[in-house]
Amino acid sequence: MAHPESVKFSVQIRQELSNTKYACSSLKALSGGNANWIFKGLLTRPLEDGTEEVAIKHGEGYLASSSGFELPTARCRIEEECLKAVEKMSLPEGSSHVVRTPKLYDFSADSNTQIQEYLPHGIDFKSYALKHFAAAPDASRRPLCLEIGQSLGSWLRQFHIWVSQAEQAGLHDIIKSNKAMQDLKHMVNYTRLLATVDSFPSILQDAREVFVEVEKLAASELERDDLQVIHGDFWTGNVLLSNEPLKQGAKKTIFIIDWEVCVLGVRPLDLGQMIAELYELSLYKNMDEGKWVVEGFASGYGGIDDDFAFRTAIHVGTHLVVWGSSVPDWGSPEQVERVVATGKELIVRAWHKDRGCFLLYVILALGCVNNGLSTVSPIIVSSNTSLAIGGVPTLVDIRIGFWGICFGPPPYTCASSVSVIPTRSAADLMRLIPASKGGSNTQLLRIALTLQASLIVLSGIVLLIILTFSLLANAIEIYFNVGGIGEEHVRASVWARAFDWAAAAGSILAFSTYRSLIDSTETLLKTTTGAAINISGGTVASGMFAAIVGTTAAGAIFNTFMTAGDAGRYAYQAAKAIEISPSNLRELEVGGGGGFDKFKEDMRRRKAAYETFP
Repeated sequence: MAHPESVKFSVQIRQELSNTKYACSSLKALSGGNANWIFKGLLTRPLEDGTEEVAIKHGEGYLASSSGFELPTARCRIEEECLKAVEKMSLPEGSSHVVRTPKLYDFSADSNTQIQEYLPHGIDFKSYALKHFAAAPDASRRPLCLEIGQSLGSWLRQFHIWVSQAEQAGLHDIIKSNKAMQDLKHMVNYTRLLATVDSFPSILQDAREVFVEVEKLAASELERDDLQVIHGDFWTGNVLLSNEPLKQGAKKTIFIIDWEVCVLGVRPLDLGQMIAELYELSLYKNMDEGKWVVEGFASGYGGIDDDFAFRTAIHVGTHLVVWGSSVPDWGSPEQVERVVATGKELIVRAWHKDRGCFLLYVILALGCVNNGLSTVSPIIVSSNTSLAIGGVPTLVDIRIGFWGICFGPPPYTCASSVSVIPTRSAADLMRLIPASKGGSNTQLLRIALTLQASLIVLSGIVLLIILTFSLLANAIEIYFNVGGIGEEHVRASVWARAFDWAAAAGSILAFSTYRSLIDSTETLLKTTTGAAINISGGTVASGMFAAIVGTTAAGAIFNTFMTAGDAGRYAYQAAKAIEISPSNLRELEVGGGGGFDKFKEDMRRRKAAYETFP
C-alpha cells in the first residue's frame, strides 16, 4: 500500500526532474519502504545505455511510515556514498547468481532524492518466499534454495573482506559519521530486548539477567576501536530479485538495497539478522525453503570462529525475540510465544557458550546444528512421509545424542536434555522445540527421551565406567613399572589385564546393546504403530563406537602378550639365579659390600616372580 504522502512527493519529484535527463512521464509508488518513499519512474527519454525505467527514492527527516519518528536525512548521503563505493567491488567468483548493488545514477543532496537502477519485475525476497514457497514443501526446490543462500553468503563475505581493506579507509571514515543510525540500530534491537521481557514474562523472566548482560555487551561493542563497516540492515526485505519461480541453471540478478543503516559494528549482526528472518519462514509458515537458504547462506559465507558463531546466535535470538514477536498477522499467539521461546533459548545458550548442540566430547556424541554433522548423533529417527504419531501428523527427523536431542531437518533445533541422566520431560522439550519440528507432538518427544535414556544407561554409562577402571589400572601398572618395583608391577599387571579384557568385553557388549537398541526399537515401533519409521546409528557415532571396540580388544591382546613376555623374563631370571653354584656364591660373599645379601634379596624377589607366573 502506498504511503499517504506519495502523491505530494510524486508531484514534487517530477517537477524537480523535469529539466534533467531523468525526467519521467509517470511515477508509480512502490510498497515496501518504511523509512522512505519509493517510486518506479518511466523516463521520458531512454538513457544512453537504453534504460527506460528507474527507481526513485526520496527521504525526509522522519519515517515515511510514522511522521512522528524523527530520522536524520544524513542517512541519504550515507547511502549515496555506499552505492558509489560498493559498485566498484569485485563480485565473488563461482556464484550461481549475480549479487550486487543497484547502480546509482544521480543524487540530490538538496531534496534527498536518489535515482537508482530499477530491477524489472523485482520483489523483495521475503515477499518472494511467501508467494513462491507457500505451497507444500517440495524437496526439488532444495538445491535451488541452497544456491540462493550460497550466493548471498559469498557476497556478504566478499563485502566484509573488501570494505576492511586499507583502500576503503575513506568509506570507513564516512560511515563512522553515521552515529545516529548506529545508536538507533542498538536501541531497536538490544534496548528493546529488555523491554520485551515484560511482554512475555512467563517465557522471558528467567532470562532477564542474561538479557541485561547481552545489552551491556552490545553497548560496549559500540565503543570498540576495531569495529568494521557492516550493511546494518541485511535481511530478506532488502534483497531484491525478479518475481519468477526459481529454475535450475537460470541465473538471477539479485540487488542488495537500503544502505542507510550502514554503520560501524560487528559482522555477526549482518549474519544474525538474515538468518533470523529466514528462520521465521520456518517457525511461522512451516517453510523448509527458509532453512535450506540458511544452510546455503552459512556455507557461502564460509568458516568462522567460535566467538563469531556465538555472537551470531545471540543476534539471531535477539531478532526473533524483538522483531519475530512483532510481525503483524504472521501467526497465532501460540506461534508468537514459540518464536520468543526459541529466541530466548538461542540467546541463553550462546551467552553461556553452550556447545552442547554442536560438539563431541570424546566418546559422547552430541546433537548437531547443521547437515554436515547430521551423522554424528548416535541415534537417528526418521520417516520418509508424514506419520500420525500420537494423533499428530509429523515428518519425523530426530537426532538423539547423549547430551541433547535435535529435531530436523537442518538446521536443527537442539535442546539440552540431560545432565548425567535425562532430567527433562516432554513438556520441557515442548517449550524449546518449535511445533514445526515436532515440538507439539508429546508422543514423539517421549519416544526421543526414552531412546536417549536407554542409550545412556545401557551403553554409555556402562562403557564409560569400564573404560575408566581400565585406564586407572593401566596407570597404576605403568607407575610400578617406571619405578622399577618388579613384584608390585607383576601384581598390577594381573589386575590391569583383567580390566583390559573387561573393557574389551564391555565395549563389545555396549556396542551390541547399542545396535540391538536401534534394531529392536525400530521393529517394535513398526509392529505396534504400523508406521514406516527408520531408526539408524549415525555413521560417525557408529564408527567411533566400533573404533572403541577395536581399540580395547587390540589393547587387551597386545598388553597380554607384553605381560606374558615380562612373566617369562622374570621366571627366566629367577631360574638362572637358583642355578648359581656355591663357588659363585662364595665369590659374591668375598666381594664384600653386602654383595651376597643383596643377591639373596634379589633372588627372593625373582623367585616370587617365578612363582607368580609358574
